[in-house]
Formats: sequence, C-alpha cells, structure tokens
Amino acid sequence: MAFDNSRLIGYAYIHQNDFDNANKYLLDALQKTSSFDLELKKESEAIINGFFGILYSTKYINGTEANKGVQYADKALSAHKSDQKLKKKLSCNIVRNNITLGKIYCRLGKYQEAINYFKEAQFIIDKSFDNCPHNFSKVWLKIDMGEIDIRNGDLSAAKDKLIEAIQKAEKLTSKRNSALIVEPRIFYIEAQIRLGELAEAYNDCLSVLQTKPALHTNYSDLIFLTGHYHAAVIKYKQKDFKKSWEYFEEFFNKMKPLCKEIMNERNYNDLESEKVFEIIPYQDTAGLDVIKKCFQQSAGIFSALYGKDHPFVRDYVLVNNNECNRA
Repeated sequence: MAFDNSRLIGYAYIHQNDFDNANKYLLDALQKTSSFDLELKKESEAIINGFFGILYSTKYINGTEANKGVQYADKALSAHKSDQKLKKKLSCNIVRNNITLGKIYCRLGKYQEAINYFKEAQFIIDKSFDNCPHNFSKVWLKIDMGEIDIRNGDLSAAKDKLIEAIQKAEKLTSKRNSALIVEPRIFYIEAQIRLGELAEAYNDCLSVLQTKPALHTNYSDLIFLTGHYHAAVIKYKQKDFKKSWEYFEEFFNKMKPLCKEIMNERNYNDLESEKVFEIIPYQDTAGLDVIKKCFQQSAGIFSALYGKDHPFVRDYVLVNNNECNRA
C-alpha cells in the first residue's frame, strides 16, 4: 500500500509538471521495494523505472537529461523482456515503455530508432498477451507515426493517421483539451500548412488555441505553444502581417518562461542574450521587416530547443524563415 501510494502520487506529479515532487515520490517508491520478494521487487522496479522514463521525457527535450529518460525506460524494458512472466503480465507497461522511448527519439530527431520502438509496441498490442485493450496506446502510436510521416515528407499519409487518431481520441475522452486530442491537431495543422491548406489550417488553429490544455508538462506546453507559431506562419502567408505579429508576440511571451524551465541556466542565458524573446513594436510602414525579425527569433528558439538538424527545425522552421527573408 505504501509503495502504491508513493508510485501513484509520483505519477500524478509528473502530469502536473512538478519534477521535484515526482522525483521525490518515485524515489520513495523505489526505496520501498527493498523489502519485497525478488519477483515482486523486479516487477515494481521496472514500473518505477518506466515512470522515471516518462518524467525525464516530458521535462527535457534534448541533451544529457533527455538521455536519462532513455536510460530509465530502457532499463524498465530490459527487465520486462528478460522475464516471460512479466512480459505477459505487464504488456501495458512494455507498450508504454516502447512508446516512451520512441517519443524521446522523435524529440531527438532520431526517427529510425523511434520507428523500431513503435513497431515493437504495435507487435505487442497485436499479440494481446494479457488481453489489455491498449486503447490509449493505440491512439498515441497513430499520433507518433503521423509525426514521423511529416518528418519524412509524406504529408498526406500523416494527415490520414492524425485524423484517425483524433477521431479515436474523441471516442476515448470528452475533453477537447486532452493532450490526446491537442497534440495530433497541432501536428495536423503543420501538415496542412506545408500542403498550402491555409484557410483550413487557420480554422483548426483557432479551435485548438481557444482551449486550455488539461495536461501541463514541458513537452505538452511546447507542443501547444507551437500552435501559436503555426498561426503566425499562416497569417504571414496570408499577408496579414499585423495578425501574424500578434501571434508571434504571444508566442515569445509564453516561450520565454518555458525555455527557462526546459533549458539549463547557461544555455538559457545564451539564448536570452540573443534577444530572441524581444517584442519588436509593430509598424504598418515596416510590417514585413518586423515579421522577418520574428521568424529569425523563432528559428533561434526552436534551434536551441531541438537542434538545427532536427527535421522539424530544418524542414519547417528554417524553411519558413528563409522564405520570409527572401520576400
């Protein structure tokens, strides 16, 4: 009972974006396994390591700390795979750990590694070792594979997967602000923009940005704020520079504290010294020049978070920046 309490409280703090308390309670749960018999100890440690993987994967986007998420989730996965009894008993945990690892590799821009983990998760779901329905995991896999299609440039296939994910998510939850619905819609909007479906993309943007997300982790907040960037891109492409600037203004204001939360102090200070969060007053007589600067600042922010070689940055953010600079 004490173990379960600490485990569940720690898991709840993950989804409140409270890293310190989540870490505290998960460590406490881990310590409580010392009195368990060998089989239960192995099972319980694997569950907690899986939770640590989620904790690190939702707080950090790249770098050493993000790689800790890989280590924890991989450790949990190794324990499950090495024990056939656990493999059958805890298939939901194994699927979740594979998805966690896949998501981390997506954020690191290592999509082939991500695909391998997503395929493993799908294989376990299809085998249905313990009759676990895996309803939420099935939706997340559709979302994740939709993201990979976008990064591979297969935008139509991405839209199909993401629409299917959204429809299934809406059957699982009535909350329009659930991350299960918000995240695929943000990816869907990116695909629409890249296909030139600007009017549809903007309507979807308005719908998403009017919600108040139910989940707050660093990663979920980053995805949601990317919606403000998408809206700014759309209005720029529609030649509404004033409205584009308004979305950029909100994007910079909200990204500043989020970047401070995600990045280490040195990297954040370097980024701030480049004045990427600076709000330039809008002037009708110099509207395009202001927007060009906004695109440059956004490119600096996303490059610092993901890395310049990440496909999202290279094939979308920097393309937008270069397109605007040539205007």
